[in-house]
Amino acid sequence: MRTQLRGLSPSTLDLVKKLVSWPTLKERWNGNRETLAILDRIGRANEPAAIRDLMSFGLVRSEEIRAKARLIIRSLFTLIPIEALQLLDESLRQSWAHLEDWYGLRPEAIDNIGLNTDSDRVFVGLVTSHRSGHVRAAALRALGADPSDLGVPFLLIRLADWVTEVQIIAENAVQEKLRPEHASAFVGCLGLVDRLTSNSRFRAEYSQWIDSLLARSDCAQALREGMKGSSCAIRRHCYRVAVQNPGLNIDEVLAQAIGDTDVLVRKWAFTTGPDLLPARRDELTSLAAKDSYGPIRRVAFDALLADSPAAFDRLLPFLFDRSAAIRRECQSVMSKTAGRSPAEVYRARIQDPGPKNLDISVVGLAETGDRTDAEVILKLLANRSARVRRSVIRALRILGAEGHEATFLNVVSTDVPSVAREAAFTLLSGRTVPADAVWARAFANTDHRIRMSVLKLLKNAGKWKQLRFYLQAAADSDPGLAERALGMLSQWLEKFNRSFVQATISGLEACVELTETARRRLPASVARQLDFILTTSAK
Repeated sequence: MRTQLRGLSPSTLDLVKKLVSWPTLKERWNGNRETLAILDRIGRANEPAAIRDLMSFGLVRSEEIRAKARLIIRSLFTLIPIEALQLLDESLRQSWAHLEDWYGLRPEAIDNIGLNTDSDRVFVGLVTSHRSGHVRAAALRALGADPSDLGVPFLLIRLADWVTEVQIIAENAVQEKLRPEHASAFVGCLGLVDRLTSNSRFRAEYSQWIDSLLARSDCAQALREGMKGSSCAIRRHCYRVAVQNPGLNIDEVLAQAIGDTDVLVRKWAFTTGPDLLPARRDELTSLAAKDSYGPIRRVAFDALLADSPAAFDRLLPFLFDRSAAIRRECQSVMSKTAGRSPAEVYRARIQDPGPKNLDISVVGLAETGDRTDAEVILKLLANRSARVRRSVIRALRILGAEGHEATFLNVVSTDVPSVAREAAFTLLSGRTVPADAVWARAFANTDHRIRMSVLKLLKNAGKWKQLRFYLQAAADSDPGLAERALGMLSQWLEKFNRSFVQATISGLEACVELTETARRRLPASVARQLDFILTTSAK
């Protein structure tokens, strides 16, 4: 949303400059064909940030120019989410263009604007963001008297106005709009309302006014539409109010919330659902336990732990949860409370010829087992699943990778990038194999993507070893690897003086040779810095 209102593209900015560069006062007030053409081109650019530059043209003497400007302003306004109205509000107050038209607008001029079309209504709504409190008040009165819904968001934002008189006018206007026929308009502004609650001038009772309206049975349809809308913020608010509306079925509301794509909506449904429908507590807990979102599964897990004693069969699935925090806590509960050994469960699952979540079973066994399980786990390194092979490497790292270095080096040079990277990380973090050996094996892998993965892991290598790796990668035929290496080389240069580790003579000679090999790829500034560092370090 900030990007939409942050600034104009160079092409649109040029159009705006042409628009405001009228040679004479007469042309400024009356406009011409060129003015209309430029307005059309600005409208087609679809950049809402242009709204503040067009406001003055909605006030000029030429009826044709006025109508065109207001039409384009309305079109650009529809591109902005209502939640972003606060940003536009601030933008309009900072506009200093055309002092006599927009910045110098007088309250009495509002009566001459008229509210004959929707474009006029949106324009007057934007006038409520004027720098002058008197102008804002006049515009609010005009919008409050208009029967249309278009003014609702502009009335709501002025509830947080810093001028008390303006705030009071907005309060009165909003209260007049709090009727079922305007429910859909208020639903469309719920995201804005939630944002406004962070403003200290926006009183809590304002939200209560709107919730009380939407909780009426004759506003049920507006909530149904809001719960199906594209805005997550609006859906979240609608669901919370919908369970209080007698015109809506709580079962249906919760069922829809559980299937919502927004994880916060689903979490709300699983958290409040058992209290709203106690008879469905177990069903909701079971559904929550299968959700893809970890914090929702945590809700189910905590609900099961609240049972005394917790049923082993219902806790069992959490031993295989992808969330390490949930899985480790389940392991602890089963050991201390249920009297069952998680390690035995994992061992049995691994022995199953076709187990589900085999990768989790492997890691779980490493978390709860001992070094004697390493050999059983190592056999799974031949599994067809890359996910399982990656888990084997991770499990052996947990149990202790000593003695498996040759196997891991072979994985780096032969396996797919995700598994090879895990093996490289294990070797480099354990510091049991020189970084040079790992880097060489990465280059032996036919899949060049592993080189990029391993290069990122070499930040923990020695200062001068890093330089050799980056220079070697910078000279590689893979443009992606070379570009990444140049970026890391620039970072190395920036951090050079943070460490005073001296290079060996052989190490410096290798760096000089690699610099010459990669020189054609090095930016001139980088090459100069390297030459200076290598020359002075050799003295």
